[in-house]
Amino acid sequence: MDANNDGYISHSELHNILTTKGEKMTLDEVNAITKLIEVNSDGKFYYYKMWKLFLLYQASLASLISL
Repeated sequence: MDANNDGYISHSELHNILTTKGEKMTLDEVNAITKLIEVNSDGKFYYYKMWKLFLLYQASLASLISL
């Protein structure tokens, strides 16, 4: 996801990946995640913090589904 290995990913790159790859997320799900992610002054997300949050979200969702 971090194409140039600078530690950041743009909003459009993140949106594209989350809505088109693997288990596709809805726009509401993407918006919920992006509201929680730290953004730098260029409007980019810090990749590793974003990924950690995404994994926690997926684990929470899996827990709810298994109930």
